[in-house]
Amino acid sequence: MPLIVPILGMHRSGTSFVARVLHEAGVYLGESLMGVESSNLLGHWESWGAVAINEEILSDSSGSWKNPPAHIVPTIQTQQKITSFIQQLNTKLPAGWKDPRTTLTFPLWEKSLNGYCLIACFRHPLSVAHSLATRDGLPLQEGLDLWVDYNQALKNYCEDKKAEVFWFDYDADPAEHFLIIQAILKKLGLNPTARSMNLFNPHLKHHQFSGATGDAKVDDLYAYLKQKAKQQMKNFSSDSLLHSPLKEDSKLSEILDSFSALHQRIDRRLNGLDQAQARLWESVQRAERRLEALEAQAKESREFIRRIQGSFPFRLRRVFLKKIQQWKHFFEK
Repeated sequence: MPLIVPILGMHRSGTSFVARVLHEAGVYLGESLMGVESSNLLGHWESWGAVAINEEILSDSSGSWKNPPAHIVPTIQTQQKITSFIQQLNTKLPAGWKDPRTTLTFPLWEKSLNGYCLIACFRHPLSVAHSLATRDGLPLQEGLDLWVDYNQALKNYCEDKKAEVFWFDYDADPAEHFLIIQAILKKLGLNPTARSMNLFNPHLKHHQFSGATGDAKVDDLYAYLKQKAKQQMKNFSSDSLLHSPLKEDSKLSEILDSFSALHQRIDRRLNGLDQAQARLWESVQRAERRLEALEAQAKESREFIRRIQGSFPFRLRRVFLKKIQQWKHFFEK
């Protein structure tokens, strides 16, 4: 039976990659999809319809994507919009949608779903926090707090076991990505294509961290997610129906290699620009500190001149009157 597959996960955690692969393999993701932006050179693949619904839900709940509300507030209007969106997906199964905000609002979406499986995407918390700092200017601690909010919600949904869950570890080796995607497509009744299985580009991952963060709550949650993905991989490895990655034809492979080489050069240039920007920012800060010092000196100079200007006429007047008295006394003699 064809299913609907919601792609859940924190922002900057590989949801766009998964959505793009499924789209290439034949999964319907909606009529209007978010395209390429500077923050994602291969496209976000988010349904504008789902984004609008989720933003309305979060707004009604006095929150936003970066300020998760304590409780999700359902309304008749948003539930009707969700039902309409799901009905549209049901016309072109297998289907799904991707919007990281759904990780916060999924309980409302679940009410309108019948047959579905979940894709749970996650990534190292520091990689996510640094990526958010680059894209949105969020402080690292705020990024880590958001990571916990989203992934704790993800854990809660998946522990309910109301549907099959496919754990997608964005930090894993591309070979593991292949097995996970292949298992998802098998579940959806689709066959992997050479193009869909060779879309991963490691050069688009600009922030890669490993190890502990030093925050027990964050580290424990990440360890839980990693354990879920590890257990899943053991099951996939024993499935004889899951095979090694498909090979591209030589021409397409040559094109992909050229693109990869070009992207590496662009990436090095961007890193150089980042370093130049950092040096420029340091120069600007030094100039600002120097300017503040000069302004302080100018203020002291103006105060000194004011004191002189205030006292000099008085002194001059006193000296002049004294001279007049001396001359007067001299002529009187």
